Amino acid sequence: MKLRAFILILITMSLGIELKAQSSALDLSCQDFEKVFEFVRKEHLRFRVMAEQEYLELFKKAFRAIPDTMRNRGYLMMAAQFENEKEDLLKKAMAQSSLQGFCRSLGSSLTQAMFLKAFVSELDPYSEFYLSDESQRKSSVVDGHFVGVGIATKNADPFLEITEVVDGGPSEGKLKVGDRITHIDGYPVRGLRGEELKIRIRGALHTDVKFSVLRSSEPISLDVVVNRDHVYQQSVSYRWMEKGVLQIRIHRFFVQTAGQIRDILMKEKSKMKALVLDLRDNPGGLLQSARDVVDLFVGSGVVVYLRGEYDDQLWALHGGAVLGTPMLVLINERTASAAEIVAGALQDYGRALLVGRQTFGKSCVQNIYETQSAIGTAYPGGLKITTLWYYLPSGRSAKSIIPDFAVPLAADETNTERIHMPYEMPSQIEVFPISKTKRAAKIKSLMGEIRPKLQASSESEKLSLELIKYLLAER
Repeated sequence: MKLRAFILILITMSLGIELKAQSSALDLSCQDFEKVFEFVRKEHLRFRVMAEQEYLELFKKAFRAIPDTMRNRGYLMMAAQFENEKEDLLKKAMAQSSLQGFCRSLGSSLTQAMFLKAFVSELDPYSEFYLSDESQRKSSVVDGHFVGVGIATKNADPFLEITEVVDGGPSEGKLKVGDRITHIDGYPVRGLRGEELKIRIRGALHTDVKFSVLRSSEPISLDVVVNRDHVYQQSVSYRWMEKGVLQIRIHRFFVQTAGQIRDILMKEKSKMKALVLDLRDNPGGLLQSARDVVDLFVGSGVVVYLRGEYDDQLWALHGGAVLGTPMLVLINERTASAAEIVAGALQDYGRALLVGRQTFGKSCVQNIYETQSAIGTAYPGGLKITTLWYYLPSGRSAKSIIPDFAVPLAADETNTERIHMPYEMPSQIEVFPISKTKRAAKIKSLMGEIRPKLQASSESEKLSLELIKYLLAER
């Protein structure tokens, strides 16, 4: 059976049930359903490497994931009803013949949206279809401003562990990094799924949410009430590690990031003898912002190669604001995406030595689309889909970046679980030769001399200060 024929057959089933639920803002029409589906099929990177049999299995898997997708949104009764009938419904799907017919047979905008969410999420761990309320929140996060409580968390089953409290945010002074959340408004987090967790933490402006938390310094659980408010995520901060050694931390890459760093460099340049760029725990952000940051530190050249439906490169072109200052970059297993591009590019050009631990290894680019403007839907939803692989100036993949000087995990730290992609692209591509900085060869030869002299340390900052002393002595 040809691939196109299979799609038409699978997507025209008659469900025989109608699920009713409150829709998000505007109903998703079948015309919009078809536009979203076809756009994803055309643009997503996985379809470039997908075989026909894999396509068939993907559809089956997405259909069977509809109940879980419903549960993630809190539609428990609907999920149970669908679960009981899903195998019979899947068999009926093979006898149908049109996408519009499939959509109509779903019976409600909710079920149509749940299939789209399941289908897009099955493509890879980074891709998502957003309902209207989710899309509005997601687009606001890209520019660093959203309504919420201002915390970042990671799963630490059966808890949620707080990994960041945004300075100046609603949770500052109430919640702490390391707090383990056990309940949200009385609901145990152990029983909540990913999307439902987001919904319970986020909410309307000036509404309260209660967290029950375990804190190492307290013998019993604490109840902490936070009023949701505007959150403005910090992009850049800096401090003097010691006299002459400036540390700039990039928290996330937003539009304004490179400009803020340039301002800091111009303000402090006369006092700066060495620079430490801290990318630890940086989850990434805007690709163009990463390019602009590298542009501050190298003369010119390709920063990143993009491979997908089209091939492209992003270049550093402005000659650099700070070229000769000795430079280190701090990385760890939670350095990802745009942060990996910056670290890898500076390493490839010999502009900086990397200190810390192997990075997360994301190596792919997601585009975020508003469906109204990008696809022409009436429904105000959104898509985040993987469209490109990225490669560093040397042509290597950013699957994981290895530091020049490794720092082991501290006793109280745990490894971060890396995300597995269900499809692969080449680990190396052919690229233009790169021109390394004048000091790159000298620094490389010095590395063998420096390593035996350094004291073993699990602290990246302590090791950095030792390294800087050697780099300054060799200028």
